[in-house]
Amino acid sequence: MPFEPGEVFGPAPADDLLAFLAEEGHVRQAGDGRWYWSSENFPASEISLRTAAPENVVIIDTSPDRPRVLGEVDLFSAQVLVHEHAIYLHESVQYHVDKLDWGERKAYVHRIDADHYTYANRAVTLKPLDVFAEAPATNGRRIHGEVMVASLVTLYKKLKFGTDENVGWGPVDLPELELQTTAYWLTAEELPTRWRRHELDVALLGAGRAIQTVASVLLMVDPRDLGLVTQVRSPHSEAPTIYLYESVPGGVGLSERLWQRHDELIAGAADLIASCACDAGCPACTGPRLEPDVDTRALSLRLLGELNQTTAVASGAA
Repeated sequence: MPFEPGEVFGPAPADDLLAFLAEEGHVRQAGDGRWYWSSENFPASEISLRTAAPENVVIIDTSPDRPRVLGEVDLFSAQVLVHEHAIYLHESVQYHVDKLDWGERKAYVHRIDADHYTYANRAVTLKPLDVFAEAPATNGRRIHGEVMVASLVTLYKKLKFGTDENVGWGPVDLPELELQTTAYWLTAEELPTRWRRHELDVALLGAGRAIQTVASVLLMVDPRDLGLVTQVRSPHSEAPTIYLYESVPGGVGLSERLWQRHDELIAGAADLIASCACDAGCPACTGPRLEPDVDTRALSLRLLGELNQTTAVASGAA
């Protein structure tokens, strides 16, 4: 279908982009002003719906009855999805990863029927590179910018369906990867109450997981499209910080939309936790409880209350 003059593509008119593509010989403008594709190559064949990364790992089913290629995953996702002994899910069918040839970018799998799934433990460090937009927020600041993410997977767990009972684990030996992408982050620079460092660490992680869940719903994306990093004292801002970064190189605009909808995120995360029927936090609201004696739910709600514009205004009026 042709583009009309002045037609919007994404957040802005597409005229400048179309003019650039015309210079490259990919499109042409007809006498009526419309833009038409003119290249010999079919553009859709060059675009993957599953990944935006230029380099991928091919997943090969080695089952004797019908060996075939199942699909591809980008390197950043391959760390957690197709490491050796992972359970990979494809079209609701479970596959066991027998071998991951990192050098050849190939994962060899076979079909199984298991009573558990695997969860890879990813250690992530994040460094802000540039700030695109910044604005005040309740007791802090909201920021949108470019970041460098370093990811290292060291082990995986086997968790039973239904109960999430840990029934085993194993090491993962893969190189560290770097991802340059965009992120939205919140710095809590002016919290009105004093926090113990350990309690603030728990609150940041619990609140961050709730914000991550709400963000995926607001943007209608897979939760894995957004990564989470929390820091009690960020080297960049020297303040408690929650980062949500995009899991694709360069980002696709999700973080900018989160920055714009900051107040909805904070209010939605507080509502998610407050409406949950759990006692002290659970995977549905604040994520798995890492310490049974710590009330993650209460600490996360306290932090979100201090960052929530509505709550802060009500407290000030009282």
